[in-house]
Amino acid sequence: MIDSLTNGVKNQEEYAIAKSITVLEDESNDLSVSLRKEIYKTNSQTYVLGITGSPGAGKSTLISSLVNHLDNQMKIGIISIDPSNKYSGGALLGDRIRMSNLFTKKNIFIRSMSNRGIFGGLNKSIFDVVQLFSFAKYDLVIVETIGVGQNEIDISEIADTVLVISAPESGDSIQIIKAGLMEIADIYVINKADLSGSDKMEFLLKDNIQTNTKNNWTPRIIKIQANSGKNVDGLLELTLEHKDFLTQNNQLFSRRKLLLQKNIRESVIKKVTNNYIDPKIQSKEFKDSIKNVTCGKISFDETVNNLVHEIEKDIKNEN
Repeated sequence: MIDSLTNGVKNQEEYAIAKSITVLEDESNDLSVSLRKEIYKTNSQTYVLGITGSPGAGKSTLISSLVNHLDNQMKIGIISIDPSNKYSGGALLGDRIRMSNLFTKKNIFIRSMSNRGIFGGLNKSIFDVVQLFSFAKYDLVIVETIGVGQNEIDISEIADTVLVISAPESGDSIQIIKAGLMEIADIYVINKADLSGSDKMEFLLKDNIQTNTKNNWTPRIIKIQANSGKNVDGLLELTLEHKDFLTQNNQLFSRRKLLLQKNIRESVIKKVTNNYIDPKIQSKEFKDSIKNVTCGKISFDETVNNLVHEIEKDIKNEN
């Protein structure tokens, strides 16, 4: 089955890509492990555009308008992270419905993914999904966060370019400044610019913008009307300007390398915890040591050091 899946993905078959995303979301599945082994044989060369911002700012409308300004020959994947249904765990699919006008385009693949209760605005397996699109040789992946405000800054770790979308008369400018989004945006997009308050929002953003000390990029601000497509071509130009900046400074894909490092670290910690730490903590000996700490017979630090020593012995004996 793994051969048919990977061959289908290589041929950019939508069914194979959809099936593979489902497989990747189940991290513990043997098929998922085998699939990840195959897709990581390819360097990640797909450009990732992150779209974030508060609910109602017009993220899905912007994506639809932006895609309509792109070359029809480009292969584009759109991943929309929706809130989980608290009963089924599935995505509510609201964003996908709002982009229904893109369904007929053969060069576009759209998938909604549940955030499964994960804070940060993303799904835990999103890195693997981006790698899957690289394996399929897609030109662009657009990732839209669920739009929850202060918790959606994880997009800065997966996207090469981050667009933060806001709208006038909704308190968005204050929310953006408070939520930490000032630090992650490469481009600020003021949508619904025909509404009153867009000039004030632009002023507030300009007053709070700072050059990113990590890459010397000063975030840009642009006002658009996504529903009519007004100035969306200007936004596309700014996006390509940022991509060129990253390319010229050897920073393209650099965020994903850091995220890969973070994910590997977390996976190692999880495995060590499951295989070595949890069994020790559940043992009678450890429970007795807790009693000794409570009674003052042994210190907290001594208990920690003893536990680490026992875990290290188990790892050495296994090898």
